[in-house]
Formats: sequence, C-alpha cells, structure tokens
Amino acid sequence: MSETPKNPNLTTSLYSPKADIFKPCIGTVTADGTRDLTSTGKLLVTLRGRRGDNEPVVAHSIMPFGGRSHGLFGPIEPLSNVMLLPISAQPYDVNSIDVKWFWIGVIPGIDFVPLEPHEMNAGNSNQSKIAVRSTIPESERIYALDKTPTKTVMKNLLGHKLELAETIFETDNGEITQDDYAMLTTNTDKYIKLDAGVGPTMDRIIITDEKDNRIVIKTGDDGDTDPGWGPESITIECTGNMHLLSKTGEMDIRVHPESTSDITVHNEGKGDITVRCEQGNIFMFAEKDVVVQSENVRVKTTKSVYVDAGENVEVTSKGDASVTAEGNVDVTSNKAVSVSAKDTLSLTSTSAPVNITSPSLIALSAPLITLD
Repeated sequence: MSETPKNPNLTTSLYSPKADIFKPCIGTVTADGTRDLTSTGKLLVTLRGRRGDNEPVVAHSIMPFGGRSHGLFGPIEPLSNVMLLPISAQPYDVNSIDVKWFWIGVIPGIDFVPLEPHEMNAGNSNQSKIAVRSTIPESERIYALDKTPTKTVMKNLLGHKLELAETIFETDNGEITQDDYAMLTTNTDKYIKLDAGVGPTMDRIIITDEKDNRIVIKTGDDGDTDPGWGPESITIECTGNMHLLSKTGEMDIRVHPESTSDITVHNEGKGDITVRCEQGNIFMFAEKDVVVQSENVRVKTTKSVYVDAGENVEVTSKGDASVTAEGNVDVTSNKAVSVSAKDTLSLTSTSAPVNITSPSLIALSAPLITLD
C-alpha cells in the first residue's frame, strides 16, 4: 500500500524554494521601478526577507473596477513598500513554480514628508519644509481628533486632493460642531467645498482660490458675518475685474413679486457707472416714480430730446433756469400759455425768432417785462 505524497508547500522543517514562492510578502519598489513601457501599472519590486536569489520581480497592478479606458488608478512613489500577492501562472500543473506577482497596495510608514500649504509660515523663511511623520496623506488632519481617523483623503504626488470629512467635536468654548463636507483642492489652495456641516462658516458651497476670489452659496443661518448676507444667499467676490457675458442669449436680473427688498447698484470707488447699448434702445420702466438725484444732471444727444408726459410737465429750479438754442425756440400750447416771474421777465433772441403760440390766452406776468 503506497503512501499519499506530502504536499511540498506544507513543509515546515526544511527550506523549500516552492514553499517560499507562493507566500504573500512585502516588497520595495526600486528607484526606477515605476517605469513601465506597457503603461499597465507594472512595478519592479525587490522582495523583502526572501531567501536565496532576490533579483527584482515584475509586479502587475490590479484595479477595484475598470475596463477599456476607465477605472481607478494612481502612481506609486519609488522606494515605497508594497504588499505582493503571488499567483500561480499554471494552476493546473502541481509541479509548476511559475509565478505571476501582483501588488495590491502600499504600506504606509514613518518617513520624511513635505509640509502642507496650511502649515507653512509665510513670514518665516527659515522654516523647514519637511516633517517626519506618517506617510498617510493629511495624517495630521485625519488623526487630529483623539488620534482616531475621521476623514477619507485621496491625494496625488503634487498635492491635489479629494477630502471627505464627517466628524463631530466640541470646540474650546464648548460649542458642538459637525464637520460634514466634500472638498476638492489643488496644491495652491484653490478649492471647491460642498459643506453640509453644522456650525459657524458651514452649511454652504464655496468655490475659491488662494487670493480669496470666491463664490459662496449659503444655505443655513449660522450667524456668521463672512459673507454677511444671511441664509439662502449667494455672494460673488473678486479683488480684480468681474465680467458677466452672454454671447448669444439674454441676461435677466430679476426680483420676484414676493420680495420686499431693493435692487442696489452701489459704486463706492472713484470710477464711473456706464450703461451702454451699441445697437438697440435703452428702456426704463417704473410703476411709480423714476427719481434721478445728483449734483448735476446732463442729458446729451447727437439729435433730439423728447419729453412726453401723459399729464403735466413741471420744471422747478431754486436758482436760474436757462433755455438756450442755436436755432429757433418754439413754445406751443393747445390752451393758454402762462409765464410768470417774481422779479424781471426777459425774452431775448440775438438772431433766430422766439415763437410763443397758443389758440387762446398768452400771459406774461412780472414786475418788469423785457422783450428784446
């Protein structure tokens, strides 16, 4: 009766190359191990702790999902430690030691890492830009609360990152605050933040850059004053020029009938406000009064000026009132014409005539009347 042969992979007392081959292990990416002519994510890795021949092996990549030009992938930094999984290239041949290696993840550790932009002190030129700490991205923020991880961070080598946070904590003054946001940030501190948190400066959408040019959509009323427009408001701010351009469509700035608030165009600077229409007309409508208030009001056209009133036209001046024309001056009324003055009344023409026409009464009333 023959004995059942023992599986050489289960040998524990004696060293067997085959026993070592089919064990998961840790490897270190070589200095040039990220170079891959096939662009399929292969790494050149040196196996750590392996006995015998320890030449670098090619480790293939895997993705959690993917297909033809879609999936999730990111670069690995040289000299990183990775977890390796050996897979038999010929699983149906029990005597085969042909192995295909796959790297399935990076192992974080303690190393020299660059400081984050928010950690840099602009006024200190001697500040070191390197810290010794965990290689997990944003580790000082992820573990900021009781050394328990509270955020999900995806970050590339240049510092661009996607941050997902959900944390409830108590501030120094005893206020309960809830971090609950998704934020996409560049390495120069430009970011888009979708904030659903509870607390001051939260519950809003922010699009901003490192110069504080920003769009803020506030949802809740958290009582903060930056920007101080209250809940359900939108603020657009910039330190330079601002342009609103519609190339082919219309532009409509409107307040709905339910609103009781004003629309204000306020220029606190020294520049002018110009309203210009290159091809069409400019219309101003109001159900009540149109009030123009200024130190001086000038109306200038290349042709004519028309004033058309459904009822009365009244011109009042606390000082002098002058009507000057290089041509004729015509005053026409379908009824009476009345001109009165508490002092002198003068009608003067140097060349062209002054015509006052009325089908009924023309009245000139003043202590002194001069017609020239």
